[in-house]
Amino acid sequence: AAGFELSVSGHIPTMRRVAAAVGGATNAEEISQDALLRAWRRRSTYRRDRGSVRVWLLAITADQARRTRSRSASSWPAELRSAPDEGRLDAIADLDLRRAIDSLAPRQRQTVLLHYYVDLPVHEVAELMDCSTGTVKSTLSDARANLARKLETPDE
Repeated sequence: AAGFELSVSGHIPTMRRVAAAVGGATNAEEISQDALLRAWRRRSTYRRDRGSVRVWLLAITADQARRTRSRSASSWPAELRSAPDEGRLDAIADLDLRRAIDSLAPRQRQTVLLHYYVDLPVHEVAELMDCSTGTVKSTLSDARANLARKLETPDE
């Protein structure tokens, strides 16, 4: 039990961010707790030769999030959903970017959030989404192109 706690405790913040990115911010805490319980129950299935504890935990979290996903209006983690400081010059741009990301197709939105906001490397995003790294790179490229179109300002 103590070994399990030591091996997972450092990954809990990332698990919460993955839960928010995949399952919606309003369910992130519940999803990450359910994922921890599931990991505890399945701890005997972990195989070091198949990947790190981090990727194993994040895969369980992403799977749990997909299972319990709600129709939340926003998939942003709580710390990213808060209104920007009024004194910031880029507050409107931040809100525009959030809206543009929210309007992406679900797979593109999930890939963008996992890579850019949860800060997972491409190979870990691929493992979590059960696809190749090439698919992740292509999805990110398509998402960036879509975001560029959505964020273009018309010539005045």
